[in-house]
Amino acid sequence: MHQLDMLCRMEQFLTTTSCRRYLILSYFDKNVKHPEIPKSDCCDNCTKLLQSGVDKRYNKEEMISDFGEEAKKLFRTINEVFGGRTGLNKPIDFIRGSKTVLSKAPKTFTKGEDLSKHPLYGCGKSRSEMWWKELGKLLRNYGYLIDSKSTFNQFGCITNISDKAEKWLREGGKELKLIPSEYLSNSNNVENGGKDLSTTTLSIPTKVVEIISEKLLGIEKQREYKDASCYPCIASASDKNIFVYEMLPQLRKELEDLRYQLALESDCPANSVYSNTVIEGLVEIRPTNEATLELVEGFPEQRRKQFLTPITQLISKFCSENNISTDSKEAEIEFPEDLESLKNGLTLTEKNYYHAHVLYNRSLVCLNF
Repeated sequence: MHQLDMLCRMEQFLTTTSCRRYLILSYFDKNVKHPEIPKSDCCDNCTKLLQSGVDKRYNKEEMISDFGEEAKKLFRTINEVFGGRTGLNKPIDFIRGSKTVLSKAPKTFTKGEDLSKHPLYGCGKSRSEMWWKELGKLLRNYGYLIDSKSTFNQFGCITNISDKAEKWLREGGKELKLIPSEYLSNSNNVENGGKDLSTTTLSIPTKVVEIISEKLLGIEKQREYKDASCYPCIASASDKNIFVYEMLPQLRKELEDLRYQLALESDCPANSVYSNTVIEGLVEIRPTNEATLELVEGFPEQRRKQFLTPITQLISKFCSENNISTDSKEAEIEFPEDLESLKNGLTLTEKNYYHAHVLYNRSLVCLNF
């Protein structure tokens, strides 16, 4: 517990928008007061405030935000729906209205209840997944959420509400004023205003951006960058194509969960079941039979035969529920050939982000696989 507490304090130190020096000193001496006026030789946050051009004082009221409404939703979902038996991702998926999470709630706790009709299901879909994760981190740093090692999964941990959070709920649970992280302090972090992603149109600016001259230490244009709309294969992408790409991160997450489950059953490390490269191949091809599973590169024959049934059943179920094509190595949207060379020097994770950014016009800040 001491190590977890230290990790939370380190994370709070790294993400705070307040004075970092005060955060360190107040840990050793509770009588230390927060500075009213920032100093240039104090910390980077104080320096930023001095250089901002606004009132050069720490305004406590402006620093603090009320997260009472959102925190109450998260606390209740963790406690009432999942019974504190999962990590933070499943409660967040539930709040955001994910269909795939409905089948993963503990059946012994739900007592046959139709969770899609639960008042908390989809109540936070106007916020992005990243926003909710950042709120979870903030609540953990302030002692409202606690993590503990999972008793049934050696690789994971479970998240529950603390006595502090229970007391806040008993007292009415209205206001919860905390100092937000830099991400949470940006009030524009709302995803699609709660609109259905499947009806979102692909909006891409049309102008060509050019990097020229001074910053490249020369007067000649070095390279030219094209917007995605300049590539016909992307500009003509349908809403259906975009919806498919929006759903693939969920399939990737389910395959990762399956990998850990199979690893526990086989008593072996998760990465020996199938690698991250194999997961990308499964997401791309979406095989539902042995013949197409052989198309996935880097999947050893022994493991392929051993785990054929659970993998193909999961993919078949997911694709059927979401009306997504299977058993095809052809991409829903072809990646432009002249951009392929740019991906060669990227890691697998970087390629995934870049691929998604180009093909369905997502900000790199919002992408979170």
